[in-house]
Amino acid sequence: MSDAFDPPKLVQGPGGVSVMRLSTFRRTSVLLTLAVPFVFMPGQQVKAPATAATKTVVSLTFDDGQASHFSTLPMLASHGMAGTFYINSAMVGTSTYYMTWPQIHALAASGNEIGGHTLHHANLTEVGPMIRRHEVCWDRQILLDRGFSPVASFAYPEAAANAAAERMVRSCGYVSGRSAGNIYSDGICRSCPYAESMPPADAFALSTPEPAAVDTTLAQLKRYVTDAENHGGGWVILNFHGICDNLCTAENSLRRSTFTTFLDWLQPRSANGTVVRTVGHVMGAQAAAKPPTPVSTGCSKAALMWRTPGRL
Repeated sequence: MSDAFDPPKLVQGPGGVSVMRLSTFRRTSVLLTLAVPFVFMPGQQVKAPATAATKTVVSLTFDDGQASHFSTLPMLASHGMAGTFYINSAMVGTSTYYMTWPQIHALAASGNEIGGHTLHHANLTEVGPMIRRHEVCWDRQILLDRGFSPVASFAYPEAAANAAAERMVRSCGYVSGRSAGNIYSDGICRSCPYAESMPPADAFALSTPEPAAVDTTLAQLKRYVTDAENHGGGWVILNFHGICDNLCTAENSLRRSTFTTFLDWLQPRSANGTVVRTVGHVMGAQAAAKPPTPVSTGCSKAALMWRTPGRL
C-alpha cells in the first residue's frame, strides 16, 4: 500500500474540526479511521487487548517528555499508580524544557510505560511519507536502543492524525496511537461517548477527554471519570502536558496541587472497580523477557541526521 500524503479532511462536529493544535486552541477532534489488518513486529510481545474485567479503567498519559513529568514519579508511586509517558526522543536533554535520559529511565524503573511521540514533535499530517517514516520509526528505534521495552504505545503530536499517519504508526511496530478529543468531556462534545471502549474500535485513533490545561479544575477531572462510571464504564485516557505551578507548558499546564489531589481522590475508587492502568497494559503489550531485538523500520541510519525544525 502506498503511503502517499493524505491531507486531513475537515469534518464538522459538535466540538470543532478534525485536527486539534494544542499549542493554539483546545477543541474536540473528529478523527479519520482506517480498517487495516493488525501488524505484529519483532522485538515485542502482544496479547489480545484487555476486556472490561473492571468497569472503568483510567490511563494517565503525559506528552512531550517535558521536564515537569519527572516530578510525577513520587506522586504516582505513592498512590500505587503508573503512567504512560510519550517521548520525543531527539529532544531529550536538549534543554531544561525536557527530561534527561536518566530521568526517563527512572520513570521506567518505577513501572511507568515509555512510548513514542516522534523524534521532534512533528505534525504527521503536514509532512511527506519519508519524513513521516523517519519521525515515527526512528523515534521508536531510539527508545528500543535505549533499553525500553516494548515501546508499544504512540501519541500523535498536536493530536493530528489521518489515514497515512495511522498506517505509519502501525507499520513502525506500535500497537496503539492516541490522539485527543472525541469524548464527552464534561459536555464539550455532547454527542460523543463518555469513554473509549475496551477493546477500542480503532487502536490507532484512541480518544480522550479534553487535555488538561491551566483552566482545568479538579471537579472536571473527577467528572471525566464519574461520567464514564455512571454510563457503563470504559477507558478514560487522560492527557497531561506540564504538571507545574509556573506555566511550564503555557496554557497546557496543570497545577501540581490539582494533580495530586486528583490522585488522592482516584486511588480509593479501585475498591469500586475503577483502576489505573497504562495504555500498554490495556492494549495487552508485554515487556520482553530479554533486551529487545532492534526492529527493521525501513529507515536508513543516515536519516538520523535529518532534523525537522524545533518543536511544532
